[in-house]
Amino acid sequence: MTFYQYVTRLYSNEHGPKGDLARDVRMDWREFPKSKSYGEILTYLRSCRADRACIDVFEVCWKEYVASQLGE
Repeated sequence: MTFYQYVTRLYSNEHGPKGDLARDVRMDWREFPKSKSYGEILTYLRSCRADRACIDVFEVCWKEYVASQLGE
C-alpha cells in the first residue's frame, strides 16, 4: 500500500489535521506521488510550499504508515 492509499483511506473522514492532510492529498490525486518514498513525498510537499504544520502532520502520519507496513 502506498502512503497516498494509506492516508486517504484512514483519515479522509476524520476531523483535525490528519483529516485535512488526507483530504488535501486526495484532492491532489493527479500530482501527489503514488510511491512509498518518504523523500519523494517530502520533496513534493515542499515544492507545493506546504507549511510547517502540514509537514509535521505528514511526519506523524508517515511514522504510522511505516509501522502499519511492518505488520504486512
